[in-house]
Amino acid sequence: MTKKERTGAYLAGLLDMASSQSEWIGRSYMESYCFDADDWRAEFARTFALREEDVQLLPSDQTLRQLLVQWLGGAQPKLTDSLLYYMQRCLGEAQAVWVLPQDSRLASKLGWSEDGKSPFYIAEDLFFAQFPQTVVCFVMGNNE
Repeated sequence: MTKKERTGAYLAGLLDMASSQSEWIGRSYMESYCFDADDWRAEFARTFALREEDVQLLPSDQTLRQLLVQWLGGAQPKLTDSLLYYMQRCLGEAQAVWVLPQDSRLASKLGWSEDGKSPFYIAEDLFFAQFPQTVVCFVMGNNE
């Protein structure tokens, strides 16, 4: 198993735990995908059978913590803080975060309902966080 595969498996476990403990997200849950920092946009596009030019993102004025709180809810700060602690132990500090433009359909293109290649029937949202050697795509969705 490569380091990227180990990191991906570790993050998958962390996000499964956080998703299952959140009182906010209902039946939705989170997934992550790890990409090499030098070619992440192209690698993301290949993974999901998209054109690279379809991956339009904006730098976020919010931190990784703030975006995770939006997904997990603010009533359980220890859940988000613990998730961030273990992510940072593995990946380092988040250096940048990118979000979708307001009118983007990129997240919905990942869901099975639109022949996408994610584990979700409906992919609801996504964002990217850059760490020193890795860019992680966080995806929220459900299978209802």
